[in-house]
Amino acid sequence: MKPDFNKYKIIPAIIQNKKTKKILMQGWMNKESFDKTIETKKVWFFSRSKDRLWQKGESSENFLNVEQIKLDCDNDSILIQVTPEGPTCHTLNESCFDNELDKNGYEKIPIFPYSVKYSSSFYGPFRDAVNSDFNDGKRDTYQMNFKNSFEFIR
Repeated sequence: MKPDFNKYKIIPAIIQNKKTKKILMQGWMNKESFDKTIETKKVWFFSRSKDRLWQKGESSENFLNVEQIKLDCDNDSILIQVTPEGPTCHTLNESCFDNELDKNGYEKIPIFPYSVKYSSSFYGPFRDAVNSDFNDGKRDTYQMNFKNSFEFIR
């Protein structure tokens, strides 16, 4: 059985941590990104805004290693179980679904409110420290000081 890309040009792909079962993110796949995911055992998506394929981790180096792929009963949605090489979200959260909403639909407290641009000089040292802690099973809170120089506080 394969995803039905004849019916829909792109279909949703839900990414789940194989070990913890936590939902990490959702992206869109077309036939080409699905085939590259199968071939490379790394997750690839189709970017609707950039109109191109992109590999998760191409900027951050937080790749998603494919462990298992499942299809829903209609073959129009994919569940990919992965082993992440670091935080999945561009905000450096473990998951893109870590922002909880209150009963009125407003965000409660951002877990990590800053979006970080992916540049090796700025983002690299911070990413390496977070990835090191992430891989060691630590879930610390990080803050960034932008005033005079880059530093982070655990």
